Amino acid sequence: MQKEFINWEETEKLIKTLGERIQESGFTPTMIAPVPRGGWCVAAILAQIFDIKKTLGISHKKENGDVKVLLSINDLKGENILLIEDTIETGRTFFAIEKELIKRGANVKTACLFVSATSKSEQEKKPDFYLGTRELPDFVWEL
Repeated sequence: MQKEFINWEETEKLIKTLGERIQESGFTPTMIAPVPRGGWCVAAILAQIFDIKKTLGISHKKENGDVKVLLSINDLKGENILLIEDTIETGRTFFAIEKELIKRGANVKTACLFVSATSKSEQEKKPDFYLGTRELPDFVWEL
């Protein structure tokens, strides 16, 4: 079965809706942290919505079944970080990054557009902000 394709116009509407939900919550991010690669496009638009100029560089790799997180900044005390991904299937990497950010002193909120309807997450943890649970689509950056 072919995945649904979501074009730029629809993607922008979705991201703006996500931004509105975050704003309505009262959370004011001071830094954006996109998860490579899917989070980059979502983060670019959210950074404009929130007028955020600070972006945290994140790198990650899997070693012996564990997720190793590498960050561009070590001391994150006092930062309100919005951790962003486009979609979450298992959440394993996403929530490992969240844990590392908290460990380094940040106040973290998590956001993505969609969570997989067939999530393989063992813990069934959900992001703080997301638009819904569904079959994951293909976005324009996945071409």
